[in-house]
Amino acid sequence: ITYSSFLSVKDNGRVGIGTITPGSMLEVANGNIQLNGGTLKVITPNIPAWARGLEFTPSTGVSGGIGMYGTNSTVQNLYLATGSTPWTNGQGIYVNGIGNVSIGRTVATSGLKLDVNGKLMSTELSVNNPLPDGQDAVAAIKFGTINTSTNYQKAGIFAHRLGNSSYGWGKMDLVFAVRTTGDESPVSISDAKMIINGLTGNVGIARTPSTLYKLDVEGKIRANEVVIENPGTADDDYKLNSLDSVKTFIEKNNHLPGVPSAAAMQQNGIGVSEMNQLLLQKVEELTLYLLEQKKEIEMLKQKVNNN
Repeated sequence: ITYSSFLSVKDNGRVGIGTITPGSMLEVANGNIQLNGGTLKVITPNIPAWARGLEFTPSTGVSGGIGMYGTNSTVQNLYLATGSTPWTNGQGIYVNGIGNVSIGRTVATSGLKLDVNGKLMSTELSVNNPLPDGQDAVAAIKFGTINTSTNYQKAGIFAHRLGNSSYGWGKMDLVFAVRTTGDESPVSISDAKMIINGLTGNVGIARTPSTLYKLDVEGKIRANEVVIENPGTADDDYKLNSLDSVKTFIEKNNHLPGVPSAAAMQQNGIGVSEMNQLLLQKVEELTLYLLEQKKEIEMLKQKVNNN
């Protein structure tokens, strides 16, 4: 039935508006569809694997669509994507039934509110845990790999506020953690490898930051060069002990004068700057003793020659 060049109903049930040769069940040519206070419904059929939505196909270039995808009578996700079969090709944004969002993949990984398959660029990224004061609060960024069933999160950066509020509002430790075990458990704050104290700025590597030192390391440190600033000042009133008094002191204490005992160094450690000063002092003392010995030898030689 053709009422005019503006409306036609074909015997196959197709309706054309603005065309007498509709290529779909409803085709509107050279015009827009406007709903004033009405509703446009997409009815989900009770059959496996269906998609319903709007598809945009330019004369040239990539097509795209917006709609919903599901199986049987269940909606799996809403999609806004490009390319052919945009509801399942992973080339867009997908929102599942509980509000989880995936970008670049059709289904968000379980437990993630936002799952991005690709790179991100942002001028600022805020990660917040809105717990009140008085409670432990942890905000985290975790890194890992994902296979079809498991999210392997093996490294992370945590901001940790202690529940006792000893730091005050907004003060948090920054924790760098790596999980070194071979199981599938995700990284947690208990896997900490480096901690920056939020109150003092002191750093602990493989241990809790010290209250006395800016950097506290459990283990060995290797470097090409270490520069110690503020090495102290020389003692202008220093008096050189006699060799006899040094001998007596060593026999009594089992270490040189002015040098901490082995037990004291094992218990308290010793500063690099302090040790360097002690070593330099002992080198200077050895030099002075050698000069005295040389002087005595010269005097003995002179006496021998005179005789």
